[in-house]
Amino acid sequence: MFKDNYETVVDIGGFLGETAWWLISEGYARRVIVFEPVYYELCKLNVGDVAEVYPQAVHWERKVLRFNVSGIASQPSVNGKRPAESITLTEVLSSLTGDIAVKMDYKDSIPHTPCDMLRRAEEYH
Repeated sequence: MFKDNYETVVDIGGFLGETAWWLISEGYARRVIVFEPVYYELCKLNVGDVAEVYPQAVHWERKVLRFNVSGIASQPSVNGKRPAESITLTEVLSSLTGDIAVKMDYKDSIPHTPCDMLRRAEEYH
């Protein structure tokens, strides 16, 4: 997945935490920060002892997003029944130092993030 090992990997859309667990157990990251707005409780239960898990979505602006949830699938939707607070990718990246990589399920916040902030991470997947 990543070309190198990192001090911090940000996992945006962490689902149940399987990627966070793999990143740590395979030595790709010393620290994993997971953002999972829909399945936060399960993700925290699964990997909260090895990763930092937050219930926010990462979006291009701070707002309350709504998600449709069907089985294990979730999609942002104006009519979604499940609300979640969001933070920006700029906020996430500006709070970090050292070697950083980012794993993102939804990349729609990238065009709205200043280039100097995007350069803080060495890899995006």
